[in-house]
Amino acid sequence: MKRWLLIASAVLLTAFVINTGRGYAQTVLISEFVASNDGCLYDEDGDSSDWIELYNPESVPVNLEGWGLTDSKNKPQKWVFPAVTIQAGAYMIVFASDKDRRDPAKPLHTNYKLDAQGEYVGLYRPDLSLSCEYGPTYPPQQTDVSYGMGYDGTTIPVVPSPTAAKAVVPPNNNWGLTWTQISFNDSSWKSGQTGLGFERSTGYESLIGLNVLSEMYNVSGTAYLRIPFSFDGSPTEQLTLRMKYDDGFVAYLNGVKVASRNAPSSLGYRSVATRTHEDSLAVQWEYIDITAYKSALVAGQNVLAVHGLNASATSSDFLVLPEIVRFVGTGIQPYVIRFFSVPTPGGPNGTGSADQGPAISDIAHTPSQPSPGEDLTVTARVMLTTAPVNAVTLTWRMNYGATSAITMLDDGLHGDGEADDGVFGAVIP
Repeated sequence: MKRWLLIASAVLLTAFVINTGRGYAQTVLISEFVASNDGCLYDEDGDSSDWIELYNPESVPVNLEGWGLTDSKNKPQKWVFPAVTIQAGAYMIVFASDKDRRDPAKPLHTNYKLDAQGEYVGLYRPDLSLSCEYGPTYPPQQTDVSYGMGYDGTTIPVVPSPTAAKAVVPPNNNWGLTWTQISFNDSSWKSGQTGLGFERSTGYESLIGLNVLSEMYNVSGTAYLRIPFSFDGSPTEQLTLRMKYDDGFVAYLNGVKVASRNAPSSLGYRSVATRTHEDSLAVQWEYIDITAYKSALVAGQNVLAVHGLNASATSSDFLVLPEIVRFVGTGIQPYVIRFFSVPTPGGPNGTGSADQGPAISDIAHTPSQPSPGEDLTVTARVMLTTAPVNAVTLTWRMNYGATSAITMLDDGLHGDGEADDGVFGAVIP
């Protein structure tokens, strides 16, 4: 039996230019996007829509109302943001789904989709000045591989998951906010592992280590969670809270409020979320920058306390799963553009790779079982990504014999079909 290994090589050429409008009053970056999504992120409908991630590198929040996000340089305001604000150091996801949704209280969707074969994408301020673009076209993209700006730094868990925690459905308001502080006595609370919640159907079972179905269902829309943890006092440049939640929460670090979602302005022991957070979104990490509160983190013992909020006391499921991570490094690198095999929607990118190599698919051979002395034709579709394909080489051997190599050609003469159609062929005698 003959065995072979297909190897494609390419000469790297500059395929695009990225521009950021630094020097203006406010700049927001397109930090990452996926133009061929098959499951790395789902929208609120459960669809694997393409998506674009924005990042605010400024030290202040930026109001995006009137900003334009486009796939056409000639139409800088093809899709215009509603009145939404991206916080300092925070990320925002916009689905490029062609669903055209602009409700500020719900996930945002553009009126176009991204082209995986490569096109333009840009972000413009209301005065039509450029904030960030990938142009004239970004290179061809592969499925579930993101593209964007590299991040120079290391992610270090502070509060991992799962981890030991205590929870309770509060019987009254007598504790006030004392339960969010390190010194609070939670010895009578229920013990377990994060996350906190319950599931009366299917969906969250694998995420729940502290099940409060009997205590919470048809009783209250509120549950309290306390996670004790130790910290060594190492320098922290960026602190991020990562949350999976259904339907809302308020988070406290050593008694200091650091984040909230879908929470009423006045909290009590029977409070509920102000709106639902769809199941398809609840199981995905939401990254929330809490660097402004890193002074609340102390060397030694700490506590992360979360007031979990369900949409109602009779909701069929509930989830609160937090993590805290810290980042050490120089941060985002706007001019270091990379492919990322593990997309990180809503959070910092990794280091990535500058060249993902040619895309190789549709590998085939004929005949399926060659007879002794019969030639074997091998074909493969090889497409450029960041650079044109320079050469394609087929490496093969017979059982455990010596390795041989042969050049594969797209000339219509080597079993490859039409010439110059992207399908390369070679004949092994």
